[in-house]
Amino acid sequence: MLIEPEVFDEELELEEINSLEDINSVEFLLKQRFYEVRDYIVKFFKNKEMYCGGSIPDHILLTDNNIFMVLGTGLERAMQFAYAAIARAGSHSSEVISESLVPDDVKFIISIIRAIERFRIPPEYIPGIILLYLEFCEGIVVET
Repeated sequence: MLIEPEVFDEELELEEINSLEDINSVEFLLKQRFYEVRDYIVKFFKNKEMYCGGSIPDHILLTDNNIFMVLGTGLERAMQFAYAAIARAGSHSSEVISESLVPDDVKFIISIIRAIERFRIPPEYIPGIILLYLEFCEGIVVET
């Protein structure tokens, strides 16, 4: 599961890099965000179980691809991938079947978002963490 990062840093565009100092600043910011995301992933998945049982091994969860996916996946893209994966899995209906007028798949995604928010994870990382949750905790293959 690899999604190319959409934006690493809004403040320092690569076109604006004029000196070695700027390059070092960009590298520092990227490394800082990489480890920040890694820490949030560990924090959220610490007590979660894999869909097949047992804890999620760090060497599977904390790959560079997974960290970069959380770093670079926007909400719209993540929701496209998530709802497509849920529909393929057939685990939650997209039809309105209750009086609440909210489809089961939407309720399911909202419940995941609420669980992630309880860990005070910044909103920009939530979309990627949703995709990891679907894959590791629900066993829903997300094709990106």
